[in-house]
Amino acid sequence: LYMALAGLSLATHLTSTGSPVPQSDCTISITVDACACSIMTMAFIWERTGSSLQLSLWSLLIPLASPGFVLGSFCALQHDVILHVLAPLQEYVARSLAHSDEKVRGWMNLGLWKGCTSYNTACRQLCEIVGEAA
Repeated sequence: LYMALAGLSLATHLTSTGSPVPQSDCTISITVDACACSIMTMAFIWERTGSSLQLSLWSLLIPLASPGFVLGSFCALQHDVILHVLAPLQEYVARSLAHSDEKVRGWMNLGLWKGCTSYNTACRQLCEIVGEAA
């Protein structure tokens, strides 16, 4: 979905014709909208990363590609990193922590290893403490 947004935005940006300088009310309005979208895109990236370096790098793409392309690409990368990199890594570590004779029950945390040797018990302890704190 995010890559579709990015691709459509890039295609629209690359196929548009005309002067880069607004010459009518309509083009002035579109330019103002594009600037507002650029600012909102940069604010979103800053909010999610808090990194000046990442904000600067993504901001450099805006005039070359479009705010929609940058936003779509950023969201796609963030989403894919979580789903396709971090979640499998966490699952691998969880399986490694469980004893070979212990069935992993779908926990997605690394547990609180306080006075126990079982992965499932450690995960349950962490969930209980987080639940009490909430």
